[in-house]
Amino acid sequence: MAPTPKSLGPYGFHLRTEAALATMCSSHPSFFARIGAQLDPDALVSVPARWAVKAAQEIVRETGNPPGSSVLVLQRLQRWSESGTVLYEEVEDVSAMFDACEDIGLPPEDGLLSEVVPVVQKRLQHLRTLDLISEKGPAGLDKVIAGLEEVKNLGSASAVSDGVFLGSTGLSSVIQPILNLKRLALDVPELDEAMNHGLWRGALGLVIGSTGSGKSLFLSHAACSGGLAGHLVLFATLELSPQLIIARVAANVTGIPIDNVLNGSLAQAEAKFKEVVGRAGGNIVVNYFTAHTTTVKELRAWVDRVEARLGRKADLLVVDYADKLTTSSAASKEEKGGASQYVAQREVYQGLRGLAVDKDLWVWTASQARRQTEKRSKNYKLDNDDASDSAHKTRESDMVVTLNPRDENKTLLFHIAKNRMGTGGESAGPMPHDFALGRIGPVNR
Repeated sequence: MAPTPKSLGPYGFHLRTEAALATMCSSHPSFFARIGAQLDPDALVSVPARWAVKAAQEIVRETGNPPGSSVLVLQRLQRWSESGTVLYEEVEDVSAMFDACEDIGLPPEDGLLSEVVPVVQKRLQHLRTLDLISEKGPAGLDKVIAGLEEVKNLGSASAVSDGVFLGSTGLSSVIQPILNLKRLALDVPELDEAMNHGLWRGALGLVIGSTGSGKSLFLSHAACSGGLAGHLVLFATLELSPQLIIARVAANVTGIPIDNVLNGSLAQAEAKFKEVVGRAGGNIVVNYFTAHTTTVKELRAWVDRVEARLGRKADLLVVDYADKLTTSSAASKEEKGGASQYVAQREVYQGLRGLAVDKDLWVWTASQARRQTEKRSKNYKLDNDDASDSAHKTRESDMVVTLNPRDENKTLLFHIAKNRMGTGGESAGPMPHDFALGRIGPVNR
């Protein structure tokens, strides 16, 4: 791809146009292929749009592929923020720009190109004309002519891939990566079916429930399923003690009730746990972190340390729970609640999803439901808009499971409120919790 041209002044686009342009360059590979490489970020007036395009172009230079997701652009900007290249507040502004574009709705790709391409072409033609004056010899002339031809084709479909030709090998080569997506089942057949066989690797799963509905139990159950499947599981607890988490895990894996584990059967549970999980090749590491002072960056550092110590890659990160994480922004720490908490949760959940993508992890966490939901009918099913404090929680999550008590809290209905890689709106249950064994339902192991 040709290098980004030097700025000759602003393009003169409307600020909303710049926001849409930067968002689509960050999330639509075909759009980036048609114009992204030839954009001059410094010719954009909007600072958030400028940083988004710069990050997208850098990702292409390093990987050869457009980012295809605004999450990757935000993660790149987060790295730049940590190195001092960009201010934390500027990264937040880019995130807010992406959210605003998603809320308003992005324009059609061809429609936006029809508006911006002539302006970009005019600037590039002027630059190529200057090149023509300065270049010497046939080689230089050929270079300028090639550049002018590239400008002529700017924005055309010829700038992108011709697509996949479904011959004898085309179908399998394209579909295979999806077929091979590794999913983490929970060993509860009805729930796994509703979740389309579980959360896929590199994704963020969120559980929403009211107080006492079983959020922590769901997370510890997920950790056990990961360990029994032979994975390295890291469990970060910001609420319950590691001892209680370990007791739940021991009961879940061994089938020895929690009360027995805590009152005389610990040695038996330990031996059986090592036998069962060890045979599968799994490992579960539990660590306590201080609530409201721990950041996603610190969790990432912990994952790196455990991987280095054990000499193997982490597979599943469980965070109990993300509402108790904080941000690295001093501004967001000045006031808890209200708008600051809304913004803080955006950074937390973007960070967790970025961690899942970067390290190819399954990540499960939980959030408290809004208090208003407790006043609704007994048959009401919590949905995406029932997460407390911030809509960014469900927006950033790839799968959202809500916990809905039934029969005076004797059973639980699981509702799949969101599933990016499957059918949303499915439900499982009601089914009884098995609190004595730390299990969220009837297991199949």
